[in-house]
Amino acid sequence: MTAEFPHFFLSYARMHFGDDPDLLTRKFFKDLCTDVSQLAATDQPGYMDQRHLEIGADWQSRLTLALSTCRVFVPIYSPRYFTSDYCGREWALFDHRIARHAQSNGARPEVVVPVLWTEMEADDLPDLAKSVQYSQQGMPAAYLREGLYGIMKLKRYGEEYKETVLLLAKAIIRAARNPLDPLGETDRIPLQEAHNAFAGMQRPRESLTIRVTVAACDLESLPPGRDPSFYAERPLGWNPYVPTDAGPVAQHAEEVIRSLGHRPEVRQLNGDRPDAAAPDVLLVDLWAADVDALAHDLRGANSPSSVVVLPVGQHDPQTMQHRERLESALKSSIRPSLSRSGSRRGVDRDEFDLAIGDAVEAAIGHHVRTVRVENAPPPQKRLSLRDTRPGDPESGPGRRRQGQKEE
Repeated sequence: MTAEFPHFFLSYARMHFGDDPDLLTRKFFKDLCTDVSQLAATDQPGYMDQRHLEIGADWQSRLTLALSTCRVFVPIYSPRYFTSDYCGREWALFDHRIARHAQSNGARPEVVVPVLWTEMEADDLPDLAKSVQYSQQGMPAAYLREGLYGIMKLKRYGEEYKETVLLLAKAIIRAARNPLDPLGETDRIPLQEAHNAFAGMQRPRESLTIRVTVAACDLESLPPGRDPSFYAERPLGWNPYVPTDAGPVAQHAEEVIRSLGHRPEVRQLNGDRPDAAAPDVLLVDLWAADVDALAHDLRGANSPSSVVVLPVGQHDPQTMQHRERLESALKSSIRPSLSRSGSRRGVDRDEFDLAIGDAVEAAIGHHVRTVRVENAPPPQKRLSLRDTRPGDPESGPGRRRQGQKEE
């Protein structure tokens, strides 16, 4: 494998609480990269998806490339991880490589090194994760007891954190010695086409009403000179993806929300202040910035749980030409929601379904955190590894199977 390929791919479930919810994950990634780089003498130690920091970047292609070429897959186990559609797709893409290798070579290489974000029991993992041949033996007791999140939050575990990162780096380097060929461009599965490897394994969760508010022009309210090809008699008929897709984006959003087990409630922006009774996803037409009535109504549409998705069609040169100006103008109307985690700008058709799923998850998180509602999802059970002892091969989520050799 050539040097430009990363040693490992960090797969994690994004958080949606706080000003910088993934700060600790990024710190761990940086520290892990430092150790892997030092021990393996590589300038490309790892890859972490940070699309929220790369507005407008083709993050799906970058992610697919990294999963198709990295040597080791490093999933961060947490209750949220195994309910994440993104994480399930990432696992499926990497497992596709392992399966292809096994067909040609007769054995599946052990190239998955899991990390415990919170303490978890083996019985709480899906079968796919239980099958990973990786032992937690020899890891610091504080890490097994508290998880990575716990030892990062509690200052008294500073040395245990450093030891944990170093041991994980060594495990990644050992796993990277196992042969796993990179996939050529024609053999890669794009992220949006991958299935969710955890589908059917996830615990059922409570169905919620998800409000979808469409803030878009209609044929009567178009700004002067705006191409009418993307609009209908009502805002709910707006489709920025003409001619790639014939359906309105509101309809696609409905389908995604139903597939997630929730109840969509679609409405057009009408000037009423949101009642905060449900998580809210705002689908906003960039050209609403040039319509005074829509811009005014948008200022009152920011609830504490509103998340914004700004679709942009690749076959709309007029919008692409004015995009920077329109986005800047919209910021004055929807800045609180637009800057909230889960919001996305410049979403093309290939990204739309994934962006809606991410926005729904984020809106639910903001809603539960800021609003007390009778039907809010119950807090997830805190899983425990308190009975785990370092050096016990029969304990821990990656417990060694009988007969497996110790490295």
